[in-house]
Amino acid sequence: MIEVLNNLIERFFDVLLAPYNFREMLWILTPLFFAMILIELYFARYFFEEEGWNMPYSNSLVLIFVSIDLFRVLNAGGELNAVTPRNALAIAVATLGVILTASNFLHMWSREFAFGISNHLPVNFIAYMSVIIIYAKIPLDIYTLIVSIGIFFLFVLLISLIRFIVPKAIELDEEELNERKEAPSP
Repeated sequence: MIEVLNNLIERFFDVLLAPYNFREMLWILTPLFFAMILIELYFARYFFEEEGWNMPYSNSLVLIFVSIDLFRVLNAGGELNAVTPRNALAIAVATLGVILTASNFLHMWSREFAFGISNHLPVNFIAYMSVIIIYAKIPLDIYTLIVSIGIFFLFVLLISLIRFIVPKAIELDEEELNERKEAPSP
């Protein structure tokens, strides 16, 4: 039991410190992270705004873009032609991206289901963890799975904190908006 706990702690720090130890991944992780935080800030403030189909569609495109970078990294390391778990992960990310993009484009699923699985949090988390695993060559095993689930819940906690802290905007009806437009500027 102690060995399992030690392995989990070691893997957690491998994942957590990967962007520091493999700084080339920051070129793709930084926009992913900031996009996720900024989108969350926006919808935390304007909670009354309804997302359109463009949101799950554009979120799913992120997986395609990230998978292209993952293939680039695997190719640069001479690994792309081998059958490895890391290649399988890159293929899985690309396949998921294509399936989600096509199904969101065609509105194949119910709005609730499509918006749930293509939400920016799970999509960016999958992209984020895939980048870390492939760039840092973290083994794909049960420890990585457990640590990934734990980090996902930390992401959810961070998002919940953002939603709690961000001041909410007040929704104005059409009449109030018109009154504001017609009011003289100070």
